[in-house]
Amino acid sequence: MRRHALLGTLLLSLLIAGCAPAHTKFKDTWKRPGFTGKVQKVYVIGVTHNSTLRKIFEDEFVKQLAKAGVAGIPSYPDLVISGKVDREALRARLKAKGTDAVLVARLAGKTQRSAAFSARQAGYGVGTGPIHIYYEEDYNTSIEIVAPGPAVEHDYSVVDISANLFETESAQAVWSTLTETTVSYENREQRLREFVEAMAGKMQEQGLF
Repeated sequence: MRRHALLGTLLLSLLIAGCAPAHTKFKDTWKRPGFTGKVQKVYVIGVTHNSTLRKIFEDEFVKQLAKAGVAGIPSYPDLVISGKVDREALRARLKAKGTDAVLVARLAGKTQRSAAFSARQAGYGVGTGPIHIYYEEDYNTSIEIVAPGPAVEHDYSVVDISANLFETESAQAVWSTLTETTVSYENREQRLREFVEAMAGKMQEQGLF
């Protein structure tokens, strides 16, 4: 009798936890015309001053690359992101590491939003159908009683992230994307991992490795 009420409570909990779809949306994607190469070893740079999120992003991306048979190198152990980076020195370092590509991802925009959800408490009254109807009684002869519950507010952010893939030798871009991900403070690390998985999947789909 109470399964509908329990289901409603579960759905409300999921809405509060995720607030919006967890999937990353690709707003725009570009690949250099005529480029048919496959990257083999990628140096990964997450441009952020938050060292924890940078480490999660770079390590997760290296992990996703490995699943596709591509080697990845995180940049956080030896690249300090502050001020202007010496491009020639960076290029020499990348060549010394044997990389053929470098991926640079950075925050492109962030919008704060808020949503309110109203809890609902459901119950059932006894209908007039025969008692032996069993399950059908719940659906055909019960009367649903719904009472509004307290409103729950949830703050979240819509984050735009841009990513560019460059050839090490020429330093020219071969692929880029602009994405949109919904995230809250409580789930940001999980959303970041989901974002990386989605982006790596998109790169593989477009034949980059």
